[in-house]
Amino acid sequence: MPINFPGPYQLKIFYTNTSMPHVQQINCNIVENLPEVGTPFGELHLVPRLGGAGPLLSVATLAWVDLLKVRFASTTNFTHAELWKFAAESFVGTYVSAMSIGVAGTSVGAQKDASQDIFTFITEEGNLAQIQLMESVSVVSPARDPYPFQAQSLNDIAEYVADSTTWFLGRDTSFIRVPRNYLPGINEALFKKRYRDT
Repeated sequence: MPINFPGPYQLKIFYTNTSMPHVQQINCNIVENLPEVGTPFGELHLVPRLGGAGPLLSVATLAWVDLLKVRFASTTNFTHAELWKFAAESFVGTYVSAMSIGVAGTSVGAQKDASQDIFTFITEEGNLAQIQLMESVSVVSPARDPYPFQAQSLNDIAEYVADSTTWFLGRDTSFIRVPRNYLPGINEALFKKRYRDT
């Protein structure tokens, strides 16, 4: 079985739920070749599936957080984002840049502690890709919800990721293409960290 690596770039979204930190990692590519460390997000363009220069990294990051925030309670704060460059076929990452976000969740629902929402997709190469949300307001009972999903806010997230203009890459470095399932549940490692670690 082939090993799939992160990159070539990775956007990291940092957020905190009631003092529990999380990082969402999204594979992507940047139009600008090897940007200098500290290059602002507003000067970098993402590579979209249709080719050409895609959206500014700053604009795309905030648009993505705007979709996510409706799935999180006000106890969640999206603090900042970082861009990392990964060496080919390795897990070795190099910091490129960061951007402040400072956006809180907007759902009136209660945060589900230790929960994990998994969105699964099919990439252009036919492999599986995932997007994960930690400690959102979603139900935590085990369920498989095939696309289209029961909640419109879930569809909005999935359709943004799989849109024809998408910039999201799978670990196979091909673009994410088709939404598949939404899988809410409990993350056992997070449950242990939140309730049992001393």
